[in-house]
Amino acid sequence: MIEYPVLTEPIDPALTDLSVNVNPLGLPTGVLEALAQTAGQITRYPDPHCRELTRLIAKNQNLSPDWVLCGAGADDLIWRIVRGVRPKKALLPVPVYEEFETALASAGCEVLYHPLSPDNDFLLTDQILGQIDSGIDLVFLCNPGNPTGRLIDPVLLVQIADACEATGTTLAVDESMMGFADDFDAHTLRRMAGRYPHLVVVDAFTKLYALPGLRLGYCVCGSQALLNTLDKSGPP
Repeated sequence: MIEYPVLTEPIDPALTDLSVNVNPLGLPTGVLEALAQTAGQITRYPDPHCRELTRLIAKNQNLSPDWVLCGAGADDLIWRIVRGVRPKKALLPVPVYEEFETALASAGCEVLYHPLSPDNDFLLTDQILGQIDSGIDLVFLCNPGNPTGRLIDPVLLVQIADACEATGTTLAVDESMMGFADDFDAHTLRRMAGRYPHLVVVDAFTKLYALPGLRLGYCVCGSQALLNTLDKSGPP
């Protein structure tokens, strides 16, 4: 259970920054103490494989440690995915987190768009399945959506994962906002990493734990070959 400081006064709307989507309750209790206690370790090079952190994330998420790769926030992992997969053509539902397109553009990747309709509250529908074929190398999704906040129907998520697996398309799902959602286990795909070798699920401590200044994230992937490729696609 995450514990946060008790708010003794209402948050002043004039002082609330809505330009960033991090937890308005701030740092969980104990984070600053933990940082202070380990400050002396800044003089040492860290473990480039983050083995202890990987073990603890896997234990907390009930995953195999072999499925977890740590990175410097979700953005680092998004760029690693693009550099590792080297897609020539990618599919993006829009509106979506802009870093996807930035990373894809850096690789000279052609981007196909799947517009989400305001008439449907920006919900992703099964119409996207018709755009997933062997010509698509990479599909990026946000679940919940960023900036829409909409959750993808779990049945549709499985259908998308099945379609990507059938076409050999890498499916990268950013679940950085999933900690805010009700019924986490009903919506996350990370538990299915062993079933889908082409699936990569990205998460970070940035949003839920209000830690944007401390770059810390991880991804989950059931393919050791793909995970090793992502590991080698960026600095330690």
